[in-house]
Amino acid sequence: MNRMNDYRQSYDDIPIPPELDRRLRETIAQAGREQRRNKRMKSWLFSIVALFVIWISSLNVSPQFAQAMANVPGFQSLVSALTIHEIVVEQEMYEAHIETPTIANVTNPELEQVLNAKYIAESEALYESFEQKLVEMDDAGGGHLAIDSKVEVITDTDILFVLSRSYSEIQGSSSYEIEYDNVDKQLGVVLTLPSLFINDEYIDRINEYIVHYLEDEQAVSINPEKKPLPLIDADQPFFISNKKTLHISFDKYEITAGAYGPITIEIPTSLIDDLLVSHRYIE
Repeated sequence: MNRMNDYRQSYDDIPIPPELDRRLRETIAQAGREQRRNKRMKSWLFSIVALFVIWISSLNVSPQFAQAMANVPGFQSLVSALTIHEIVVEQEMYEAHIETPTIANVTNPELEQVLNAKYIAESEALYESFEQKLVEMDDAGGGHLAIDSKVEVITDTDILFVLSRSYSEIQGSSSYEIEYDNVDKQLGVVLTLPSLFINDEYIDRINEYIVHYLEDEQAVSINPEKKPLPLIDADQPFFISNKKTLHISFDKYEITAGAYGPITIEIPTSLIDDLLVSHRYIE
């Protein structure tokens, strides 16, 4: 879909078998029921979660350790600290500001290692791309180049931690891309959009709402070449807010003219309520 996705193919190309995908939904649903009853999660839940993490994010959770932590009053947050490392290059005709997050995980060392490795790989790829573009500029007789990557914590609750990584580039024209990691602190999983829903009906329903919202309410035209196809798919960037609402994100130029920039749309919960696996994340 975009540049940062291309940089992370080694992480994103891991297939999710239908059976594991189904069990993940069951796990989230069970966690939601347990949450509403305000009870501790059962030990078998964490054993199941460990299977999904291998497929979803190449992570490996220790069921015994997760179970032990679940029994500790005031279950500790997945992320105890977030450090931002920055690479800065500033010259007359080109500049680069690249932020790399490092998370400190108090409950799952494997999760920490994989996420941090992914963030480092993204930043290294961005910097290598920056250097390559400088060479191309010199060969072409000069020009202007500016790249900027930023890290931001979008959501931080007792259950959910959402980290965004955005990337913008100015070289003649400009581009903007953004990705999110939605992490369940207690289950130790990185959420996918399909895992939130009982079936694929959400794609058409959200797609219809986005078309209506942009064209009818905001008078924003959608790119004609996008209309015959769903605007979103299983890999669509999304985040869940502190208010427990779902937000769908589009990069600049992805579905509208570049003048509108990147677009983020809040999806009414009433629209998708009957399709949710549980209300653990969205209400």
